[in-house]
Amino acid sequence: MSQNYLSCSVPQELSAADPVAFGDTMRASFPEIPVLGTMMDFPLTLVPILERAGKLYGQVEIVSRRPDRTIARTNYGAIYRRARRLARALELAAKVATNSPVTNFAVLQALPRIAEADPAQGYLLESLMAAVAGSTDEAKARMDAFLEGRGGRVQR
Repeated sequence: MSQNYLSCSVPQELSAADPVAFGDTMRASFPEIPVLGTMMDFPLTLVPILERAGKLYGQVEIVSRRPDRTIARTNYGAIYRRARRLARALELAAKVATNSPVTNFAVLQALPRIAEADPAQGYLLESLMAAVAGSTDEAKARMDAFLEGRGGRVQR
C-alpha cells in the first residue's frame, strides 16, 4: 500500500506556535501533521486478500469443523497455494475446452498408447490419429487459413 498522506493544518489567521483560546480554556495549536490516508491501492477481491494472507500470515493455522463434525486444520499458506493451483487448472480447462473433441481424444487416448507401442505400430497409430484429427471441418478450415496466410499465430 502506498503512503497517501492527508494534511491537518491550523487556519492562517492563527499562529501555529501560539496557544489558541477556546471559551474559558487554552489549548495549544499544532503544526501541520501528516496523517496516513486510508485509500487502498488494490481492490478488495479474493485474489489480493489470499495473496496477502498467504505471504504475510502463511504459517497462521486455520481450524474448522466439517459437516461430519471432524476437525480440519490448515494454514493461510496452504489455502493460497491451493487457490493458485485451482486458478491454473481452470485456465487449462478453458484452453482444452476450445480444442476439438477429436484432438482431446487423441491426446488422452492415443498418445499414451503411441508411447507404449513399438516404433512401427506407434508411427502407424500417430499417422492414423493425425488423419482423423485433420479430417474435421474445423481442422480443414484452420489448415486452409494457414496456407492462405490468414491464420492466427499459435499462442501458448
